[in-house]
This record gives sequence, structure tokens and C-alpha cells, in this order.
Amino acid sequence: MLMNNDLDLLLAEIDLLKSQIELQQHHLDGALNRMLDIESSWQNNKLEGGNLTLGQTEILILNGLMPPDIPMVESLATLNFFEALQFIREQASDQALLSMGLLMETHAILARGIDRQGAGRFRNSTHTNSADTPDLSTNELPALLVDTLHDLRLNGPFKHPLVFAAETHFRLLTLQPFGSFNGACARQAMNLVLLTEGYPLLTIPGALQSRPHYFETLEITRHGGDKSAWLQYIGEQVRSGLQSLIARLDALSEH
Repeated sequence: MLMNNDLDLLLAEIDLLKSQIELQQHHLDGALNRMLDIESSWQNNKLEGGNLTLGQTEILILNGLMPPDIPMVESLATLNFFEALQFIREQASDQALLSMGLLMETHAILARGIDRQGAGRFRNSTHTNSADTPDLSTNELPALLVDTLHDLRLNGPFKHPLVFAAETHFRLLTLQPFGSFNGACARQAMNLVLLTEGYPLLTIPGALQSRPHYFETLEITRHGGDKSAWLQYIGEQVRSGLQSLIARLDALSEH
């Protein structure tokens, strides 16, 4: 269990790293953000069990060329994830709040050309692409999502942005409002919170050796009810991402 003082120390370290990035904000330009978004789209593909390489992902996104040895649905999902990131960045720059409409539009982008009937719509059955779909009537989903978003907006501003983002991710993924792309949509919503609060994009690593940690921590939190492990996991990913970005910014400042 992560004790409160341990979490406070982690959050303090994260805020210190964030302040270091703010000193080099002039290096965080459109080209670097685009590369970060490409890398995030590649990692998301890996997290979902895909096989695109980073080079293939970059060519796919920048030139629209789909690798012949990769299923088209995998390439489409990666392109859609990148487009959804651009949408989330735009919303964050406008200080948009997480809302039903924003969430639906995000899902519609993620599912474009793949789940035509379900894109931007609530799931119409208890079946999704997850084994952990909650046992509830689909008629309950709209009201439950409204209540969830209301609670997040009401209480989020009184929490550290990382805690707010982590809870947004967890609660949306637990609810499973859509028939597909619930994980990707929850991660986009998490990044909306972080980007709006001035934090860099958070990418969940998808490498084979690190991917199980993400899903195992979700399971522990779902079934145990204690969010400590989840907050620690997300905090560690944010810290790692900040450290990596600082190293890249330092390298740019040397040239």
C-alpha cells in the first residue's frame, strides 16, 4: 500500500520535474510535440497487442502509408489514436472540461472506420472487448456516465492534477461505456486533465515486459477497492515521462 506521505513525496518530485520543464518550454515546440504524439500512438498500439514498429508508425502517420504486413485495422486504430491526441491537445489548450460531448467525440475519432455502428455511442449490450465489463443494464450507462463526469468535475479541482487524472482514467475504464476502445478513450481523458494543467503528455508504456504491470494494477485496484497501487503506478509513469522529456530538452538546448 502506498502511504499518504509516500504519495506526497512522489507528487512533490513530479512537480519539481514539471518546473524544470517549464524553464525549457521554448524548446517544447510543435515538432517535438508531434514526435511525442507519434511515439504515444506507437506505444498505445503495443499496449493493445499490436506489432507496428516506431518507424512504421512514423511513416504511417506522416505519410499515410500502411505497412503491408500489418492488419489494416491496426493501422487505422493507430492513425485514429494520433488524431484523437490532436483533438485532446486542442481541447486542453482551450481549457475544456471533460464532458459527455467531448468524451463521445473522442471515442468517435478512436473508432472511426473500425466500429462504425458503435463510434461515439454507448454500448448496446453487456459485451465489450474487455473481460471486466461491469454487470449493469445498458439503460443505466448514460446516467452513470453523467454522474461520474459530474463527480470528477466537482471534486477534481480540489485534488492534485495527477490524482485527478489517474482517477479519471480509472473510473472511465471501469465503467466501460463503449463497446470498443474504452482503454484508449480513458487514456485520452486522462491526458486532457494533465495537458490542461500544464503537464506533458503521459504515455503508458506498451513493451511486452512492462504491459502486464498496467493491466495487473488495474485488476488489483478494481477488485481491492484501494487506489493506492493505481496512483503509484500512474505517478511513476508521469515521473518517468518527465525525466525522459527533460533529457530530450537538455539535448536540444546543447545544440
